[in-house]
Amino acid sequence: MNQPGKPSRTALLTLGLLIDAGGDPSIPDLRDRDCVAIARERRLPKDIIERLEALPRGK
Repeated sequence: MNQPGKPSRTALLTLGLLIDAGGDPSIPDLRDRDCVAIARERRLPKDIIERLEALPRGK
């Protein structure tokens, strides 16, 4: 069972697949936050945030 406030292993694996596929990190959510801002807000692991920051923006 997942602890409240912590991303599940499945969620992190799925995010990793999206990063590997070259997802565009600049697409905002309904609150106008990009995925890097959301990852920081949710305190995702540093390596995930670094991988998101390294993705090319706006295709």
